[in-house]
Amino acid sequence: MSLLNPLALWGLLFIAVPLLLLLLLNRKVLVLPWAAYAWMQEAVVRQRKEYELTDLLKLIAKCLLLLALTLFSARPFLTTQGQNGNLIIVVDNSPSMNALLDQGSRLDQAKKIAAETIEHHEGAVALYTFGATLEPVLGKFSQDKGALKDRLSRIQGTAGYGNAERMLTQIRGLPIFPDTARVLVLGDFQQSWLGNGTVLPRILETYGAGFPMIWAQIDPRPLPGNVALTGLSISPDGAFPGRPTFLEVELQNGSSVATSNRVLTLWIDDRAIQRQMIRLEGGEKRRLPFTTIFKTSGWHTIKAELDNDTLRTDNTRYAAINIPPTLNVLSIVPATSPGGPPADLYIKAALRGILPSSWLTYRSISTLELDSIPLDGVHILLSFGMPLEKGSPLSRQLLAFTERGGGTVAFLPAVHQGEANATPWGSVLAPTNACTLNPRALQNTWAEFLKEPGLKAESIRFKQTAILTNVPPEQVRLTSTAGTLAAMRSVGRGRLAVVGFVPTPKHTSLPFNPNFVQLILRMIWDIRGWTALRSDNGQVSEWQISDLRPDRTYTLSSGKEINKTVPVEGVGKEARLLLPTDLPQGIYTLREDGIERNLFGHNGDTGDSQLDPVTAGDLDAAIKRGLIYADATNMDKIQSRRDLGWLMFLLLMAALGLEAYAHFFRKRR
Repeated sequence: MSLLNPLALWGLLFIAVPLLLLLLLNRKVLVLPWAAYAWMQEAVVRQRKEYELTDLLKLIAKCLLLLALTLFSARPFLTTQGQNGNLIIVVDNSPSMNALLDQGSRLDQAKKIAAETIEHHEGAVALYTFGATLEPVLGKFSQDKGALKDRLSRIQGTAGYGNAERMLTQIRGLPIFPDTARVLVLGDFQQSWLGNGTVLPRILETYGAGFPMIWAQIDPRPLPGNVALTGLSISPDGAFPGRPTFLEVELQNGSSVATSNRVLTLWIDDRAIQRQMIRLEGGEKRRLPFTTIFKTSGWHTIKAELDNDTLRTDNTRYAAINIPPTLNVLSIVPATSPGGPPADLYIKAALRGILPSSWLTYRSISTLELDSIPLDGVHILLSFGMPLEKGSPLSRQLLAFTERGGGTVAFLPAVHQGEANATPWGSVLAPTNACTLNPRALQNTWAEFLKEPGLKAESIRFKQTAILTNVPPEQVRLTSTAGTLAAMRSVGRGRLAVVGFVPTPKHTSLPFNPNFVQLILRMIWDIRGWTALRSDNGQVSEWQISDLRPDRTYTLSSGKEINKTVPVEGVGKEARLLLPTDLPQGIYTLREDGIERNLFGHNGDTGDSQLDPVTAGDLDAAIKRGLIYADATNMDKIQSRRDLGWLMFLLLMAALGLEAYAHFFRKRR
């Protein structure tokens, strides 16, 4: 016999209370004989024997009552091997089951234990897997051990993962569940998988009291270390040929204990270019910066790789980066007074100072020249100090260029209210010296990098500007203490940005700030709308890109090993590619009728990378409702549990019976 709450046995000490009272009340007293003492002594002795038997029965009743209450708290139960009846075996095949043990992976160990269970079980067995959802391997009860083992050997890992609540609910809903005697779940139960432990007892109650469900922990190690690469991104200032490109690799320690020193390597086009040594505290997330220079435009491959640990599938991150071709910028500037600087002087100098001349084409024209210049090859159109009056020729030309897929930035003159009324939002004019850049509103704007200590965003002043109104938060691109200074929205296939000032000393001190170049780079990259880095996290089941045609054949390939046809669903803007769900990690090429169209990096989902295991203490409430939690190293001792509630009931009835007999029936005699 075993106990669920052995500490409750301390309650047996209370049985000593009635015994002590009995001893204290029956102490010997001094007796002085007198004349009638002998006659009275004989009468008292007869009556005392009656009272002693009655008191003894009451004492036994009280002790039995205390024993019953103590056992009720301690929850005694018997264990049996439970090898009969219909058995459901659920094998966890989530990504974390790929973690390595001394003898193969966790999944290999789970399959081995499941095979041994099938061999020794005397009843019928049904076999399921659970990753993101419960999937039948052999969904009906069968006693064909050969067929069960054959299906078991074919089980492979999956990219999906779920949680305990979903698994229990789906098991309970199986058509074969009413005929099930036992359920055995083999997995690497984690803290993140358990979620809110209070839902488990509630769901287990629907199984019925004491239903024999066994969770066998495949990996009993207390804290297996694991670091996952969770992201790979480029800086918002973009990627250009011939200048530094800033990459960030995101890591997370999936364990609650600190790691030893680890080595992270960045590969570009299959060449290791940088290595960093790292050490992470328990649960720590960190972004590691890398810098590289792409000398040519076009596609390049990126791989971030961490030296091996418990779970290898999350130690690599793949991406493909598309460095854009030559950037063609056309600037529309108003006529200037003799000796005055052109309105685009500072932006032109910034772009030419940081981008190679072989990659940048920059030309300044007047409004009158705009009609005579074809805009087909222009990527970005800049308008400086030109009023956007509704219905004006300039407004119509900028709008048409943007709708066709161009990027347009209109710097408002901010002199008369009527000149800015044609913006997509609305605007008001700020008085002279009215505002500075707002250091509390830099997130997700072109000036976000100014959050770094010492850059002093509040030192940038705006002397004359238009404040944009009614701008949705996601469209804001620059904010001052007086309100929104710049905003951007999609127009047709392109992007339109409106800035409430002209970057000259008349309007702002921004061009004299050393961070002006960085801000302009981010603005240009944002307006261009070029998706440079292509990488997924393993959860992407469809991919929407422009100009997909259902009459074309699209294929995915990765070297010589994989070549899969990808179907197209939908038409026009709704057209999308339906990606296979079983793609291995790596770099993939998308071809349209055999011609290379795109590259992207496919990665594993790292949501199952937190490996801190569940312990029996985490499941205390569920165990009290019938769950059996076992250590997979002692699978031969996994047993079914039968609560001994009937024993407490018998003790209680015995206590009540003795008390009633002593109090009522013996009293009448």
